[in-house]
Amino acid sequence: MKYPPHLLQSPQWAQFRQRWGTRAVKVGKAYLTIHPVPLLPYTVGYIPRVFPKDIDWQLLKKEAARNRCIFVKIEPNSASFNPPFSFDVRPGERMFAHATYVIDLRKTEKELLTAMHYKTRYNIGLAKKRGIKIKVGHSNKMLTEFLDLFHKTSLRHKIAIHPDAYYKTLLDVFSTKGNAQIITGYYNRKPLASMMFVIFNDTIFYPYGGSTLLYKEKMAPYLVMWEGILLGKKRGCLYFDMWNCLLPEQESPSHPWYGFHRFKKGFNGGLLRFAGAYDVVFNDPLYSLFTTLNHLRWAILKILLALRKVTKR
Repeated sequence: MKYPPHLLQSPQWAQFRQRWGTRAVKVGKAYLTIHPVPLLPYTVGYIPRVFPKDIDWQLLKKEAARNRCIFVKIEPNSASFNPPFSFDVRPGERMFAHATYVIDLRKTEKELLTAMHYKTRYNIGLAKKRGIKIKVGHSNKMLTEFLDLFHKTSLRHKIAIHPDAYYKTLLDVFSTKGNAQIITGYYNRKPLASMMFVIFNDTIFYPYGGSTLLYKEKMAPYLVMWEGILLGKKRGCLYFDMWNCLLPEQESPSHPWYGFHRFKKGFNGGLLRFAGAYDVVFNDPLYSLFTTLNHLRWAILKILLALRKVTKR
């Protein structure tokens, strides 16, 4: 399975980040975003899911100096990464997962269904039989329903999410040419599962989704995901990227992502492993301080998420 060009390196994503208030610049064919460090006159750079060959390293160095970057984090869209020896590049903390599943949409609908785990295929049919109705669109009403289910899911699984305006801005940018759609599954007009799908180049991506435990036996998420796959085929996409998944060696019911992973795995996409995260360091003393404070920040965030879940009960 090839590594498709990633949504996070698209001109539209750079436009979205700019509208959200994050500066985006090109270093060769790659997009670099600039993130201010609170209380300090420095920044951190980020180049997500990039083909290594697309980075102009000399331009990267110039932009890092111009923006006073402590470091630039790079997450390659590849299985390996070999940076220039002249740069101080260190293994860093991942922002995204180790891997993703990618489905080949050049297969027929029958081939795609046959390749699925039998329970996934059964649950798609079950959702249809049990009266799940599907709607595709990007209206304000559908966005509100999506966000409500997304919040419920984040609370259940203690996942940090962006403010609602982030997802609205994303939808606004990509939906202008029909490249972002929400698909929602309803039972008795009540939304049970809702997912956002975004198209770039010849790939449809599934970055965000949510569901409720109400009427869980109706299996709405399975039908919604299948409709997302069909949307990709209808739009002429060659690949369906599930955004993230666990590696086989990480699969365990104790893993916080296990439920999401098992759901995605049932659709039988090809596994793509990513090389990891790498920090290109430009200010060594501040880099050490930043990494220490960032670990503390994540520890505090996990505590706040746990408290948020308790207070919402």
